[in-house]
Amino acid sequence: MKTLMLIALVLTGLMVTSCGRQTDALRLGIISPSIDHLPYSYALSRGELPKSVQTLEFATGWELGEALAAGKVDVAILPFSFVWNAVARGFPVRTVSFMERETDAVVARPQIDSLPKLEGGKIGLLRASSVDLLWRDLAQQRALKYTPVFFRTPSEIIAALKTGDIDAATLYVPLVQKLKPEFVPLHWFGSDHPAHPCCDLAVNTRKLDRAKQETLKSILGSVDKAIEAIQKQEPELLKFMAAQYDLDPAQCQDALRTSIFRTGLDSSGRDFQIGMMQLAHQVGYLHKVPQPSDVYWELK
Repeated sequence: MKTLMLIALVLTGLMVTSCGRQTDALRLGIISPSIDHLPYSYALSRGELPKSVQTLEFATGWELGEALAAGKVDVAILPFSFVWNAVARGFPVRTVSFMERETDAVVARPQIDSLPKLEGGKIGLLRASSVDLLWRDLAQQRALKYTPVFFRTPSEIIAALKTGDIDAATLYVPLVQKLKPEFVPLHWFGSDHPAHPCCDLAVNTRKLDRAKQETLKSILGSVDKAIEAIQKQEPELLKFMAAQYDLDPAQCQDALRTSIFRTGLDSSGRDFQIGMMQLAHQVGYLHKVPQPSDVYWELK
């Protein structure tokens, strides 16, 4: 009997220890089909991240944004629009660094070879996303009239493009590369907003204690090192990209030509995001535009 009680106590102790370790883990969420997490995922593949990091994959930015707001993940790499949306709703979400820049474009049916030809067309959009706002900004600047057609996921947009249900869509790397040569990019938003930050590294501040902040600093150091490898287009990196995103070597190189990765919270990036969120307020996506001091959080 005493032996059984001892075994039970040991098992209970192991369970408590295991639960404690799970709680201590830093849970970081990524959007699996997006290239925005490439530096992080590459560092992870090379074993350069802290052992306490747990990576969780999500299919869409909306899902990841809600998980971050609810505290189901501690950290996320996701489009900036979902960060601002969460802050506007009162959630303890903050951006600690920009990450991926200039990877978004307008992709149209083959018969359409210029932006003016989209006049009156149907445009596929992910509602309230960064690419939705970039399209609205472009359409305003070019005085284009159009019909928005909203989708929940990029795969739904691609299906609609292929069936001809929409004339064009706003998408991002590497999906743009996968659509070639059937669908060719009509316009890159980087030509309007050079080096604009599309996706950020954001945190739930209530879930980020001092130990996790130190882990996050270590992650950023590893990400910066991976960015150097990306800039050099090292063979090992291209091989990783091909496997991660199901791309051929030419598609990998093409994807990197239209992508910029740079961390930090530069003032030009902040100004761009603030302008986009003022537009989001104008179209009714936000009931108010949060103060930048409530959105950006410098790690100390």
